[in-house]
Amino acid sequence: MNVSFSGLKNATCTYIVNTEPYRTTKNGIPFFVPKSKDIVVNVQLDNNGETDLDNFKKILKEYPSNTGKDCISLTYEEKSLIDGSKRGLYYINGNELKLCDKNLSLFSQLSKLMEKMQDKTSFSQEKNYPQCLDFQKALYSIVSKFAKYTDNINLSQVKDYAIDPKRITNSATQMHKQIQKDMIDYFSI
Repeated sequence: MNVSFSGLKNATCTYIVNTEPYRTTKNGIPFFVPKSKDIVVNVQLDNNGETDLDNFKKILKEYPSNTGKDCISLTYEEKSLIDGSKRGLYYINGNELKLCDKNLSLFSQLSKLMEKMQDKTSFSQEKNYPQCLDFQKALYSIVSKFAKYTDNINLSQVKDYAIDPKRITNSATQMHKQIQKDMIDYFSI
């Protein structure tokens, strides 16, 4: 077992961007895929070395994890609408999280967590993590993102992608940038 000195472990991710709309078929049915962006970052919190778990206790109580004990699953989904505008939604542990005055401190805390995860030494993976139920739950949320776009999902590749430290740091970087952009836009209104 790897020891996490930062209070973060067992992270998974996905980052999918469709830069152009396209038509495809899924289960033999044609459909249209709009421009879109999907980012998912899952991480288990603990207090080894830092107080990450304590810092998120209140949040975890309000938004209980559906992927594992003491886990934060942060999702961002952005779709381009027919009129050319974009609509972005955040979810924390499967619950929609609106960017509003009430949630500003939560967004700030999540942004700091994503910023921290940009350094791959900030988290570790337990050796048996890919075989445990928590990973299977996290993988399910990731596979569901890929399944929106294709019938042919190579589960082995998705598993490798989901726990690759380089991809995790990239997804955390993209999530951090998105939160920062949306907070700047929110304050400029």
